[in-house]
This record gives sequence, structure tokens and C-alpha cells, in this order.
Amino acid sequence: MNIFFNNVYNIKSRKKGQTAIELAVFGSILIFVIGVIIKQAMSFGYAQNQSLKAMRWAMTTSFLHTMGLVQPQGDDNAGTSSRNQSTVLVVEDRLQVGADKYRSTDRVPYVTSATATYSRNLFLGLETGEWYNLPVLDVFVNGEHFVFRLAGFKTINTEPTTGDPHVVNCGNAQTCTATSDDGNGNITCDTWDTVINPCQLFFTKVPNNPAMEYWCTSSCPGLSEDYRFDLDRSGTAFYMGDYQTDGSGLFGSIGSPDPDVPGPDPWDLQRDSFSWQWVGIPAYNEDAGSSTGWSTGPQSELSWGSGEGISLEESLNIMVDVDNDLKEERIISLANNAFNVITSVTVVDMQEGDYDVTEDSATTGSRLGFTSDLQLYTFVKSGGGETGTYLLIEEGNLYNPANGQYIRSVQKKDQVDVIQRTFNLSNNTHRFCDAAGNVVGTGTPAGWTDDVPNPVKACESCFMPDHVGLTCFDSTSTPDKGERPVIYIRSWISDRHGRKWMTPLEDDFSSGHYVDFNVPAAP
Repeated sequence: MNIFFNNVYNIKSRKKGQTAIELAVFGSILIFVIGVIIKQAMSFGYAQNQSLKAMRWAMTTSFLHTMGLVQPQGDDNAGTSSRNQSTVLVVEDRLQVGADKYRSTDRVPYVTSATATYSRNLFLGLETGEWYNLPVLDVFVNGEHFVFRLAGFKTINTEPTTGDPHVVNCGNAQTCTATSDDGNGNITCDTWDTVINPCQLFFTKVPNNPAMEYWCTSSCPGLSEDYRFDLDRSGTAFYMGDYQTDGSGLFGSIGSPDPDVPGPDPWDLQRDSFSWQWVGIPAYNEDAGSSTGWSTGPQSELSWGSGEGISLEESLNIMVDVDNDLKEERIISLANNAFNVITSVTVVDMQEGDYDVTEDSATTGSRLGFTSDLQLYTFVKSGGGETGTYLLIEEGNLYNPANGQYIRSVQKKDQVDVIQRTFNLSNNTHRFCDAAGNVVGTGTPAGWTDDVPNPVKACESCFMPDHVGLTCFDSTSTPDKGERPVIYIRSWISDRHGRKWMTPLEDDFSSGHYVDFNVPAAP
């Protein structure tokens, strides 16, 4: 009887033990699943909040600058066109959502961008020297505001010189070499000499479209077909002279064509379907009117492909490549000589700003903007009688007779995380640091104001003791970064999180509540 009773008791005990184990296993799985759901929900919430914040910033920034409600306000406080299309990039380092109890907490960068357009000054013209109307990119890194210009002004001398490979005949002029006087004060010219007037040849891109009258793939006037499809303009030589008809292209037999898009047989036929081609634009001012001494203008003699010069009044051929960097610039002012040949131009160049959005890192070998380099340092928090970075952990039934409580768990820390990012620039425009190596203050033409001050706090020698913790500008980076100007963006984030789980003595041990310590204002 006792044996039977013991067997039954053991079976029931084993069943109870198995049940407890199963409940513990499934309970652990359930807690794990709930934790994963909470973690994913928090991460999604962070990302969504970041996206909405970026959109709000973009819309607000475009509105305020277009309406002239913030400095700089443009002419007559009419607003600026710098943020007609406001693009905002936001980077914030937030604490990782996790259940890690003892190790240091990770930080996760949340990166998003947004673009908004307020159309009040959408067609506002850009004049020379109006730096406040140049397009910009707004970047926010942990609340620090960086304003990068995407263009700059540049004046280029286009007066033709002998031997310049981009000089062509811009029309013939008649010069009087012998005169006669009828005795009544009437002087007439008896002998005229024809003088060839050289000028620069600019270039523009014409898209492949039946509506574009200057698109040409065979028997092209002006530029030969081979040169039109020589995308890097590297294989056809120039010389100053008349239009050549010897079958070797516009510029005679000097050099050999090096087209990047194959053309007539025996090559493959690809030019008819290619997206664009180069067209030559003579540096001739169409707005200057007729010039004394011209016998034929460039458009009637040479039909370079467009058959016309440049007119600011009619916005004709104002988007051209004038500095031979294979990218078009916008002409906003020009000067010409007595024969209407353009001798200098002032342009808005998208490659002369802080950040060149047109650059292809695949061909240049260097990366602009944020690089993949990121460092996180934890610094000692000192001051206020406390020195040292600490992580306090208390576990166990620590009875406090003063308030009759058991302290079940305490975690507290006080530290500063410094996160360094590298941002490569295209040019040193001296907006962040001047030529003498000093931080640029508020005012023109740098564009910094009291509301948006210069975020750079140190110049050059960015890893010396006095500069290592500051956002620093270095005019030349290391050779492996392509000798680019660099901004080392250093964000200081205070981390003083903590929690205490206390169990009141009069309660059972299954209940309890949390007390949170200070939560830092920074992300």
C-alpha cells in the first residue's frame, strides 16, 4: 500500500514539475516575443518621428526664408530664393531599445531627409553678388545646424587669345585701309580689308528629341558628328580658322576624333538613340545690336550647331559650359568688345559651392558628404563634486528601515558620449574658417546669423588637445580622402539614465514600482 502511494505521489510530483518547467519555458518565450514587439515598435516610432520632424523642418524653413521672416531677408525684406526647394537632412543618435542589463547602451543613428517647396519666390531672378539667393542644403546633426551652399559665383575671362584651343572664328569684320575726300568734307572708304574676329566657343547639351532643331547625327553644320558625341571632349583638336570641309571634321586634320558614342559604320549605330550631344555656342552677345564694321555675323557664316549667340534678355543659351569642366554654368552677366565678342562672363557655378551635388564619386574616387567613418567616445563626466564615469548596479534584498522598503534593483550612470562624423566638402569657400585660420562669425557674405551661427568651433589641427572635442574644419584632409576640405562634426550627448525598483515592506514581493532618474534633454 505504501509502495503504491509513493508511486502515485511521485507521478503527481513529476507532472507538477513538468508543468512548472513548461510554464517557465513558454513564459520566457512569451516575454521574449513581447520584448521584440516592443523593441520594433519603439524603433518604428523613432523612425516615424524622425521622418515627420524632417518634413516639418523642410516646410518651415522654406516658408520662413521665402517670406523673408528670418535673416538674411534679401532685397527689401522680400525673402530669398535660397530655399525655394528646401532640402533638410536630419541625423540623430538615439539610445538603442533593448533589454541589456549590464553592458553599455548602444546608440543607433536615425537618418532621414525631406524636401519642401514654397513657391512665392519660385521665379525670383539671381543677380551677381546675391549670395543669399544661392541654393543651400540644411543638415541637422543632433540639433546642430549646418548650412552648405550648393553653388557659387565665378567670373571667367573669355577674351580670345592666340593658341587657345577653344577659339574659333566668330565672324568677319571690314576694316577701311584707304579713304578719299571729295573736298566738301565727305570722306569715303576706297579699300576694305576683311578681318577675322576670333571668339571663344562655349558648349551646351542638347537632348535627343525630335523637337530639338539642333540635334544632328550626320552631315552636321558646325561641330562634326564625332565631336558632338565625344562626351569628354578629349579627342578632337581646335585651331583658329574657317570651317573645314576636308572630311576630317570642323577643325581640320589636327588630331584624331575620339568619340565616346560609336557612330557610322564600321562602328555600331548608337547615336540616334543616345540621350544628348554637345552643341557649340559662339561667345557673341546678341543683345548688343549691330556692330559697326561687321560684314557677316557668326550666325550667318558659321552655324555652329545652334546658329545663335548668347542673349540674357531672351534667356538664350545662358546655360553653357564656359570653364570646360564638362558641366554647364548659368550666365548672369557679361561684357563684350566693340565687335560684340564676349570677353568675360559671370556665372553661377554648381561646382563652386561647399558641396557639389553634381559630382560623381564613382569617377572622382572620393566621396562627398558623410563618410562611413564614425567614432564614439565615452568621456568622464566631471564637475559639481562628481568626478568619473560610473555605472552603479545594486541587486538583492537591501532593507531600508527608514522607509520600510526593500530595494530590489538599482541602475544609474553618469557619462558623456562624444560622436564624431566626417563630412567631406567640395571646396574651401572660407565660410567656416577664413584664410588666416579663424572661425568666421556672423555677417555677410558667409551668411551666418544669430539664429543660425557658424557650427564650426575650431580651425585646422583638428586632433590637437584644444580642438579634439570641438566641431572642427580642416582645409585639407589626408591623401586617402582626396585632399578634400573636411568638417569633423562632434556631438556631445549626456547620458544620465537610471532606474530603481523598490518593493514596499507591507506589500507582497510580486508587486512593486519603478522610479526613473533624470532623462537627458539631448537625444
